[in-house]
Amino acid sequence: QGYRIGDRVGAIGIEASQDAVLAGKPGGELDIVEADESTVVRVVASQPYVAGQDVRTTLSSATLVAAAAKLGDRPGAAVVIDPVTNEVLAINSSPSFDPDAFEENDAARLAAITKAPDSPQANRATTGLSFVF
Repeated sequence: QGYRIGDRVGAIGIEASQDAVLAGKPGGELDIVEADESTVVRVVASQPYVAGQDVRTTLSSATLVAAAAKLGDRPGAAVVIDPVTNEVLAINSSPSFDPDAFEENDAARLAAITKAPDSPQANRATTGLSFVF
């Protein structure tokens, strides 16, 4: 993919499935230059930079907030779909966790997430049993 040290990579969810679109591609050029670095003698290799693109979803921030509020701290899931358009307006799994704990390698927060009895890493909205109410 062409990741560089320090690049953030989508690990789960939409960020993971759309990572190639979001990330784009790094560019660069390898040149042979004069000793004083003032003149390029020859371009050995060149790769153009490709900017990442936006990804649009049908998720509604207001609906996401309302669904999360209804779930509260209880383990569970909420999926809200517009019955006319079939657009997914919200998809929540509770309890949630802060994925930055993994990025920052915060041992205390990681232990709290991975050892929690209610398994916050389990995405209850996309895995497991399904119930329609």
